[in-house]
Amino acid sequence: MSQALHEDIAASAEHQAIARATAALGKPPSEAPVFTRPLDEGVDVLYPFLPESLHRTRFSDGTRYGVWHGSRELETTVHETAYHWVRFVRASCGDLDTELRSDRRVFTARVRALLVDLRGKEKRYLELLHRSDYAFANEVGRYLHDQGQNGVRVRSARCDGTNVDVFHPQALSDVRDRVI
Repeated sequence: MSQALHEDIAASAEHQAIARATAALGKPPSEAPVFTRPLDEGVDVLYPFLPESLHRTRFSDGTRYGVWHGSRELETTVHETAYHWVRFVRASCGDLDTELRSDRRVFTARVRALLVDLRGKEKRYLELLHRSDYAFANEVGRYLHDQGQNGVRVRSARCDGTNVDVFHPQALSDVRDRVI
């Protein structure tokens, strides 16, 4: 069962807001923190649009621009997050033989932009869905970013769902915690 992030230490909405503000004190400044820090602790995708945080993703080679990733369906979000979290832990801890638990926040956000719809294109371009080799998708992302596109809608490589990959933080609005 899900709960608000600070619910266990702050019962009222006012106290939860204070807890969130306090937790944010140690984070680098950001013009849109709710978008740039959606995954919180423990992953390598904390600040996708900040230059010091660029990294390789499906639609960015990590050298010039960041990408904000979201999923249309909650189940897809869980599959995507679990896949990347397991990769991160294995890369960080090797053959660690213990149970790990992680708390995650889920946000809803509105994308107010036209996106290039790549769903169905994977039938002709199988490389769009490659689970670990992002070379082809990086080329597609670079081309679309350089053409001034806002981002893409694409089939998930992890499950039967839809992902949204946004190239510009200005395309995102109306962010809210989703309590499940």
